[in-house]
Amino acid sequence: MILRTVYSVLLFLSFTFFASAKSETDSLLQVLKKTKSDTQKISLFYHIGNQYRNIDLLKSLDYYRKGLNLSLEKNYSKGIAEGWHSLGVYHYYTSSFDSCRYYWEKALEIREQQKDMDGEARALNNLGVICRLTGDYPCAIANYERIISKLSKQGDKVLLSNAYNNLGLVYETVGEYPEALKYFHQSLRIDQEIKDDEGVAYTLNNIGLIHSHLNNYVEAKANFSTAYQLFRKSEDKVGMAMAVNNLGEVYTDLKEYAIAIDYFNRSLELETEIGNTNGMAFSYQSIGKVHKARGELQRAKQYFEKALAFQNDDDRELLAKILLNLGTINTELQLKNEAAKFCRQAYLLSKEYLLQLSLKAACKCLYALENEKGNKAKAFDYLLEYTLLNDSVFNKDNTRKLTQMEMQFEFSKQQLQDSLEQAKKDLIVQEELKRQEIQLKAQRQFAIGLSVGFVLVLLLAIVIYRGYKNKQKANEEISRAYSIIEEKNRNITDSIEYAKYIQDSVIPDKTEVIKAFKEAFVLFIPRDIVSGDFYWYFENEEYQMISAADCTGHGVPGALLAMLCSNIMNTAVSERKLFTPGEILTFTNKALQQSVKRKDSITQANDGMDLALCVIEKQTKKISLATANNPLLLIKNGTIDTYKGENVPIGGNSPVDYEFQTLEVPYFENATYYLLSDGYIDQFGGEKGKKYLSKRLKEKLLELQSLPLQYQQQKLVENFHAWKGNHDQIDDVTLIGFKV
Repeated sequence: MILRTVYSVLLFLSFTFFASAKSETDSLLQVLKKTKSDTQKISLFYHIGNQYRNIDLLKSLDYYRKGLNLSLEKNYSKGIAEGWHSLGVYHYYTSSFDSCRYYWEKALEIREQQKDMDGEARALNNLGVICRLTGDYPCAIANYERIISKLSKQGDKVLLSNAYNNLGLVYETVGEYPEALKYFHQSLRIDQEIKDDEGVAYTLNNIGLIHSHLNNYVEAKANFSTAYQLFRKSEDKVGMAMAVNNLGEVYTDLKEYAIAIDYFNRSLELETEIGNTNGMAFSYQSIGKVHKARGELQRAKQYFEKALAFQNDDDRELLAKILLNLGTINTELQLKNEAAKFCRQAYLLSKEYLLQLSLKAACKCLYALENEKGNKAKAFDYLLEYTLLNDSVFNKDNTRKLTQMEMQFEFSKQQLQDSLEQAKKDLIVQEELKRQEIQLKAQRQFAIGLSVGFVLVLLLAIVIYRGYKNKQKANEEISRAYSIIEEKNRNITDSIEYAKYIQDSVIPDKTEVIKAFKEAFVLFIPRDIVSGDFYWYFENEEYQMISAADCTGHGVPGALLAMLCSNIMNTAVSERKLFTPGEILTFTNKALQQSVKRKDSITQANDGMDLALCVIEKQTKKISLATANNPLLLIKNGTIDTYKGENVPIGGNSPVDYEFQTLEVPYFENATYYLLSDGYIDQFGGEKGKKYLSKRLKEKLLELQSLPLQYQQQKLVENFHAWKGNHDQIDDVTLIGFKV
């Protein structure tokens, strides 16, 4: 059974003026128009953002940013802390957990400085959620126990309830259901005491989850249904999608598949409406399970593959479950190699992040596959691990049974060995008798075989001669066809080579870019002759601007889009005189969408660009940044920080009038700044054929910090090719390093 858990991330404002407000969004907007007080405006911005977070995440982000910008302008520390917290909430709902953790840690720093006990508890709670999602369970438990210790005697009851709830979720993840249920009921008692309907809804959903694990379906349905009604009353679409999906899971287990499919489709509609891709992955997986239960294996596989495509790698528990479903479905389709690959990936992931239930299922899958192959020793190892895991969760008495199984296995193995020794002796006697008989027959047949062989050789010579003549004729025809293909291929290659010449004339010269900085390098490795990646540089008397961009696709289509985007950015600074990075990206987004609009439609092509644009003021050394999905990395004194403003692309499906945010990045004299596309971190390779990932790249950059940047580039290129090995390069690669 796979159901969706809930995390009670604290989204309530810490401002007392609007802390208990229940007004509708329209009413709040009317109040905002009349409000003149800056602190009240800030409160309203955050509160309106919270109202939108379960309806329209981009609108929610817009109001959060307005509140933060006004707080920074007025140096209002309480509002700044709330702003970092709110940006973390947005990234949490989009499953961007690295960015989420970054913003919440910034909020915690300010709360600690302010001696704000409730605010500190909120921040610790949120960081506990991220620790739990990324598999660091001791970190999660430590954070929640700190909160409970702080708030048990006095403090915010909502925060205390959330700490109990999230502590229960940690124990649910590792399969300790009675312990999880104990903490959920403590949370529910507080929610009911303070009449927090939203808290009651989330906690009931989690209690239903535990009953589902224990096959108590009547209790599970009752809890999920009550939770759904409370979510619907508050128009919380995230919660509605979750409860509906969980009801579908219950009906799947009850084999009422038509009802289950209806619930899953309703959940998918809600997730799509609010733009929650990880939730969409969950719904696709659930629909796949129903098709599997019906015996519709190919359709089930298609939905599991969709789930894998939409899931976010940060949600390790969901990823492990999707991999297991792909493993079992490929087993049933007799695709043993594919099945083994997915089950092994699930096994390694579950073992690394202590996902006990998924690890059990992976051991069971690998045991069956190895046993079928005849690899008894490996099969037994997986069976042993599966049984031990089963002991730790359900029944400690099974240890004795496991020992009996192991002893029986050893006894059977010895019996088999003795039988093989006796069979070997019998075989030697039988082989000697057969050898003598064969020798006599061979002498009689030799004379017959010699004459028959002569006739066969003669016939074979005739056949070979005729085949040779036919092959000679076929080779002549193939040679003519090959010449035609070779000529066409040469013409195509010449055209692409000329396209490369044109693209090279648009992209700045690397040497000029490097000379412009105190120290720099430009690592640029196209996948094909021409590239969908490009780097962009502009300089005048006041500013330096540098960007690493990744356009949709690669090869010729990507290169055409790259040249178009580069020209639009040139227009933004040269003609429109835009020197703020957020304004440049806003202009580029609008111009690109107008440029690629199809002539026969009012819709736009799904072409876009990810990038990070850095602007440096020469006199003041002030550094500003705007991003569209891609980050800026800053390394100083052996530490690395990630700056990332937007999870929205340039062009593509982003709103035409979307306004990109400008962030300030601190200047440090000896710090190194890096801009990159995703080609390096997405490259498959290594011993297990996995992606390189951003974590490895950050570790490598920290390792190379003692080297000059030109030598860093050389080591990064060597590292990339060593990792790639015999794998094909999957995308264009751009990585820029510079010191100001």
